[in-house]
Amino acid sequence: EIVAEYVNDLLDDGAWHFLARRNIFLYPKRGVAHSIAANFPRIQSATLHLKTVLATELVVQIEERKAFSKWCGEPGEARVCYWMDEQGFIFAEVAADEAGANVYIFSKGLSEAGAWPIGAIFAPTHVPGLIAMIGYLEQADFHPTEVSIEDAQDFYVHLREGFFVKASYG
Repeated sequence: EIVAEYVNDLLDDGAWHFLARRNIFLYPKRGVAHSIAANFPRIQSATLHLKTVLATELVVQIEERKAFSKWCGEPGEARVCYWMDEQGFIFAEVAADEAGANVYIFSKGLSEAGAWPIGAIFAPTHVPGLIAMIGYLEQADFHPTEVSIEDAQDFYVHLREGFFVKASYG
């Protein structure tokens, strides 16, 4: 319902247009689809089409982001966590009842430092390498639990066995 209202607001923006934006042949398909994905972090992509060739009903199909892991703030009593996809995009707060047993935790390393991490990207250029490192450690029968960025060169991979691996991106 929220997306439907948003699309209606985009099409009826209150401005006078020479040709109506609700015209089934002229509506701004790409612009609306891009705007939906840009304004709703949980949505990875949106596609728009008409039910039939001359229909007046616009169908919006959305693909939600899939949670790969969590990004969490600093450890402490009130540590807040957010869902993150495989590209490192942080898109929603983790509810208290959503534990996710085998989910990795990532911390620090956001593209935009701020109080609200939704919409930020974790370690933008390093996510594939970090995921590969986790895979290599699992193959060697270690159990990674958390990846923490130290600075522009180094990161830590915390292991369930009680120690951590410090590594460099290079």
